[in-house]
Amino acid sequence: MSTAAPHRVVGVLTPPDSLDVSDAVLETTAEGLRATGIDGFTIAAPWHKLRISERLEGVERSIHFPDGRGGQTTDDDGIDLLVPRVSQSWFGALRQQAEHHWRAAFLVAGAAGLALVLIFNALIPVLAGVAADWTPPQVDSAIGRSSIGTLQTMTGPSRTDPALRRSLQSDFSTLARTAGFAPNAVRFQIVDGGRIGANALAVPGGYVLLTDQMIARARSRDEIVGVLAHELGHLHYRHGVEKLYRAAALSAALYLLIGGDGGLGGLASLGAGVVTSAYSRDMEREADAYAVRLLRRTGYDPTAFGRLLVRLERETGSDRPSLMRSHPVSQERLDMIQDLAAD
Repeated sequence: MSTAAPHRVVGVLTPPDSLDVSDAVLETTAEGLRATGIDGFTIAAPWHKLRISERLEGVERSIHFPDGRGGQTTDDDGIDLLVPRVSQSWFGALRQQAEHHWRAAFLVAGAAGLALVLIFNALIPVLAGVAADWTPPQVDSAIGRSSIGTLQTMTGPSRTDPALRRSLQSDFSTLARTAGFAPNAVRFQIVDGGRIGANALAVPGGYVLLTDQMIARARSRDEIVGVLAHELGHLHYRHGVEKLYRAAALSAALYLLIGGDGGLGGLASLGAGVVTSAYSRDMEREADAYAVRLLRRTGYDPTAFGRLLVRLERETGSDRPSLMRSHPVSQERLDMIQDLAAD
């Protein structure tokens, strides 16, 4: 593809939700940009409604129109002349310079690395925690109702023995009362795990779900009660709401640093997954420590649920790298739990 004129670029046009492409010409208008296909179809949009990818060596430039159509071209110089108002993140502008200057590349890497460390490890966790503390409880309840509705489509009625269910309900009430939760502030339900299998979940708004499959894997009452204490820890710290804030802040930070439509978009998504998993691991450790303290106060074995986690991991196996797991490696958790219980 080549530039036909300073204000015209030849490329291709892709319809929404389709892999079909057709040759097209991109050209400026009084307010923005217009694309004309070889079949005569024309689409135009003002500058503020267009999304145009940053320049990246060897990667096609993309122009996204409001109706979902997309234009692509390899003519970087033509696009830069065509669209002088293409906006870049500061990181994207430095990256473009780094493609041609090795010293600038080192500066980009160093500056980006320092910014990421400061933002991810200091700023985002602190701001998310403050935001969660200031969020009204009604927000937790609204999120919880929506989440429970989704979970109901994935689970079913419990098939655990009714007497055992009543006994576990009594254990849960004892834990919640000892932990200082207000009456009726938390609700406990046992379900058939279905697609989520052996699991326990703390949902914003005060919901704790335990699956039949998790109960079946436990070898003692203390193991199950320990899992419930852990989930109460998530509710106590409002981890569900905090995690939403952290994820939103992380996505915004990566977008500003890397850019949303450039060739590093996939890297941004991967980075978000890794860091979000790390945040979740921190929350799991915090809930573990909370559970140990609560179990010691109520007379249950504070290390039993750690042994259950190790056994579950060994039984199910996992080929995912530990960096990408949302929970700490179970043996590491058991070691930490045992250390806390010994204090």
